[in-house]
Formats: sequence, C-alpha cells, structure tokens
Amino acid sequence: MIIAAGRAAVVLPAGTRIPLHVGSVERSVEVPKRAGLVIWPAAGLACSGYLVEHDGFRLLIDPGYAVVPRLLAVVDAAAVDAVLVSHGHPDHCADLNPLLRARAMNDEPPPALPVFAPPGALGPVLALDRPGMLDDAFSLREFTPGDGLEVGPFGLCS
Repeated sequence: MIIAAGRAAVVLPAGTRIPLHVGSVERSVEVPKRAGLVIWPAAGLACSGYLVEHDGFRLLIDPGYAVVPRLLAVVDAAAVDAVLVSHGHPDHCADLNPLLRARAMNDEPPPALPVFAPPGALGPVLALDRPGMLDDAFSLREFTPGDGLEVGPFGLCS
C-alpha cells in the first residue's frame, strides 16, 4: 500500500499522481519511478520510506530496511515529528528500531515520538531490544486500517 497525505491507494504504478490534501489546499504528488517491487534492499539502496513535510512538520511514512541512514543524511532523528507504519511487514517498519534508538540514546532525548500503526504491527520490530528499552522513545497510536486519521497537518486515509 502506498500512503500519501490525504489519500491512500493500493498498488499504484510508477508515475501515478496521488491527491494530497493539507488543510484547505489540494495538490498531488507523483509515485516515484523505480524498477520492480523492493522487498529487501539491494546494495546501496533502501526499501520504502517517505519523509513528508508541511509547515515544518515532518512525517516519516513506512521506515523500511535501510531508510534511517538516508533519513539521517537529511534531518536529525529528533527532527521527525511522527511516524506512520501502514502494516507490519519489515520492508515497511524495520528501520523504526534504529530511529527510536537514535532518539532514545541521544544525550538529550527528544519527547516521545508519536508512532501510528495498525494493532500488532510493531511487535516484532520493538522486540529487537530488551523489554522497556525504547518505551520512553515513542507513543504508540494504533489505528484500524480503513479509518481516517489526523497526523499533524495531514489528513490520512489507510
């Protein structure tokens, strides 16, 4: 599933435009062109992961394998305002763990990161560390797939 601010769609081909709704402004974004379905990262590449920003609010969508090193080249871990995980497959959430570690182990840890995910989607990725280690680093906000939700300035449908 590809999720963009304002709308969701299932299996969109590259080049498709997705409606984007922020407040009263309607725009669209184009699905990136890439070769094939990426379910593990090839050398030098990453899986899904999208950083969407509006009015200084940064939403990270689906932090899959190898996304965090690329993210940290653009913004500090503490600069991410929220994370949305569409489902629990590791190619959509595995790098939530290193993102939370980067925040939790910082000399001055930022406030808990709101993480939006379907029920049970994050169990395996959160189990990578000892129990309780990352508890203060995030605030889990579960949603039911198909429901709409507000994340910062973004209205989302899954």
